[in-house]
Amino acid sequence: QDEDNLATEKPDQPVILLDNVIAIGPGGAIHYEDGDSRPEPQPAKNHKKDKEKENLLALSPPPVPSVPLPKGDPNFVPAALSPPPPVFLPLRFLRAGKGDVGEGKRRYKATLDWRKANQIDNILREPSPHFATIKKYYPHFCHGRGYHGEPCYYEQPPKTKLKMMQNEGASIDKILRHYAMATEFQWQYLVRDDLRRSIYIIDLQGMRFSDFVGDVVDFVKRASGLSSQHYPERAGAVYVINVPAWFKMIWNVVKPWVDEATLKKISILRDKAEIRRAMEERIPLHNIPQEYGGKSPYPLGKSPEEVEFAALVEHNNRLARGDTSCGGAGGDCRFCKWTPARSY
Repeated sequence: QDEDNLATEKPDQPVILLDNVIAIGPGGAIHYEDGDSRPEPQPAKNHKKDKEKENLLALSPPPVPSVPLPKGDPNFVPAALSPPPPVFLPLRFLRAGKGDVGEGKRRYKATLDWRKANQIDNILREPSPHFATIKKYYPHFCHGRGYHGEPCYYEQPPKTKLKMMQNEGASIDKILRHYAMATEFQWQYLVRDDLRRSIYIIDLQGMRFSDFVGDVVDFVKRASGLSSQHYPERAGAVYVINVPAWFKMIWNVVKPWVDEATLKKISILRDKAEIRRAMEERIPLHNIPQEYGGKSPYPLGKSPEEVEFAALVEHNNRLARGDTSCGGAGGDCRFCKWTPARSY
């Protein structure tokens, strides 16, 4: 999509931005609470830095076929295509640009380009032959909602076994593509509200200093960059729990990879009572896994969200093998009838 078409400056359609910004007026002027008004700032371009970031966030290509379209079954109706991107600049990207319309446009166009280059719009339609392997050795789970409907996402980095995944054919690039698929599942399938934010729990129980080396560092850096650049303003609260005594050394390495807005939402918690108290402030007790002192009837990895994610991928894998028994979009298949909320 052409960057010039990403304008939000319509005088009859003001856009609310940040706490100190009221609206974008005609010609791109930004109106502030103090009554001041100045033209849209133009960020300086750094092509070398942009290219380095683009290379860092490139994903492995999708499996072939990327979007299964079974042939030989005249009754099979394939899934509908993704909707086109919105014409107006999404509010999340305006906020990510801190009210700078030019920077918001630049970031949004970079995301559209990234999605096109990596076929992200179709990622929830593609098969994932390494899905079970990645889920087995990389503990990450969608589990329940917060008090305001926020999806809750749990991750246990110390239990991640990258070498085991790599030995079974899942390279870092493929794991990163899975990470993008899981992110799309959360924000396109589970939650369709573009302004909804998540509750993110990172459990470092059992982490050793020697765990944070080599490919682990590479994956964390690339996954953090992917989230910061292409899914801005999605973090409502981030709890880093069960941190080891030496965590500050690791944190000093990781902090530069996390965007400033997300850093302000991160709480580092050690004591079990402190952890439970913080979680209960945002998540109903019946949605907190029993592993963390809650009363959820589902163990981590067995929530309805996780069951649905696995079912979606298995459906895609069957289609890739030519199995059209689901009936397609013309039948009762909920996966084929589903359409993404947006193309960003």
